[in-house]
Amino acid sequence: MVLWDDYPEKPGVNPPIEVDALAVVDGALYLCEAKNSGGLIPNEKAKLITAVERIRPNVLMLVCMDDDKTKMVLDGNELQTQIGPDVHVEVLGFTPEKLRRDPILPS
Repeated sequence: MVLWDDYPEKPGVNPPIEVDALAVVDGALYLCEAKNSGGLIPNEKAKLITAVERIRPNVLMLVCMDDDKTKMVLDGNELQTQIGPDVHVEVLGFTPEKLRRDPILPS
């Protein structure tokens, strides 16, 4: 999903803000951002804050695919302080190798 202040006049213009996914889970709107690395750079944090202000999700979920998610947890705490209590920030560790490829969901 991409966000622009004004829709671009020319094709191929990079959006100022991009988020990885939006999901509704049990009636709550999740804005999801996934990273291969263990943390966020300041520019990424600023863009996430802007996305949260515009989209107004219930939860900002940061997904970390690094083995050590310590940096992402610290970034999540910083974002929580900046965003305030109306949006809950969650950090989730993710290991692609643990995905099940079964054709039937587990019960």
